[in-house]
Amino acid sequence: MVSIKTKLAACVSIASLGLVACGGDSEDNEYPSEGLTFVIPYEPGGGTDIIFRAAITQLEDELGQPVVPRNVPGASATNGSREVKDSEPDGYTLLGTHETVIQTNIAGVSDYSHDAFEPVALLTETPIIATVGADTGWESADDFVQEVRDNPGEVSWGITTGSTSHFFAQMMLDELDLPADSLNFVNYVGTTDALTAVQSGEIAGVYADSAAAESQFETGAVTSIGVAHTERLEALPDAETFEEQGYDFTYSTARGVFAPEGTPPEIVEQLSDAFEIVTNDPEFQEQVAGFGTETSFLPHDEYADFLEELEESYNELAEDMTF
Repeated sequence: MVSIKTKLAACVSIASLGLVACGGDSEDNEYPSEGLTFVIPYEPGGGTDIIFRAAITQLEDELGQPVVPRNVPGASATNGSREVKDSEPDGYTLLGTHETVIQTNIAGVSDYSHDAFEPVALLTETPIIATVGADTGWESADDFVQEVRDNPGEVSWGITTGSTSHFFAQMMLDELDLPADSLNFVNYVGTTDALTAVQSGEIAGVYADSAAAESQFETGAVTSIGVAHTERLEALPDAETFEEQGYDFTYSTARGVFAPEGTPPEIVEQLSDAFEIVTNDPEFQEQVAGFGTETSFLPHDEYADFLEELEESYNELAEDMTF
């Protein structure tokens, strides 16, 4: 595999012979000349953290520079996203997140959305699992529905307000034909904290993926009442999908990379190309598959269109939500 750095080195060598090749001026070919910071707006150990760390390990090979992950959790993931938004648009500070960058704006948690950044690329999609504590005794979506109907407003469910977990829970209620105020939402910084609360019995359930909850599923501390995907997950072959149980409900977390608004187009293009190589790498694909995740690359322009469509759908869903 020929890395981005190798290609640039070839361009420089050709240029030294007085030939014109590879396009662009000499300044374009200098990027990256130093290490990058990759901000992950969630705590270590969650699905988003695990998947992006796997990606940036591969990215270092393509760019020929170190890429340092930095967890900046809090405020429904806006602490980290705001830091990147306000950074110099030079390609050296990137954000790894998902559709929460749209959702927090809709929820009024932040005053900016995806258009405050330069979308670089969509990398992966991770089907979500409605995850509950083993001590609830629930084994199916129907068990959950019955409990919620019998005790409206009393079943506690962990969310990060205005984030993906919040929108997932609302969509789940809609698809299971339950009123919007059926659950008692409890706010957490991220999935890791919420999963700990599920294990201790503090709350009944939470949105999770197999990357974040792998150990809990293995020990039997938590169980699935439905996988929001069209087919069962390789990581949890015994967990039924919602569709198998008669509910038309699918939901995936779409994780991608952003740069500050105003980042030069040629740098965004270079980064997008590098991430395409990463997502096409069999080793990376195998690694994320172990987390119940699929590679789903979109280059920067197509990713921007994808985000516009998501924003429209989430605005419609938010009409029935309380923030």
